[in-house]
Amino acid sequence: MTDFQEQAVVAQRANLDFFFSLAATMLEGEEKLVRLNLDMTKTSFSVWYQQVQDGLARKGAAAEAVEKAAKAAKAVKQ
Repeated sequence: MTDFQEQAVVAQRANLDFFFSLAATMLEGEEKLVRLNLDMTKTSFSVWYQQVQDGLARKGAAAEAVEKAAKAAKAVKQ
């Protein structure tokens, strides 16, 4: 090969190496971003679920208190 062809091959190989290292870095960044979004979503759903459970527990406790009050009122009437 001529000197120019060898230089062209070396330059192309260097460009490809740079491109693939840049693409790998971009994919790693994208993977970290996706993982962060998934963790945030899991945490948000976990907090939401806990708030719903707490609300249902309070509602259940309030319903029990109303039932006890109604029974007490019935007992007083009798």
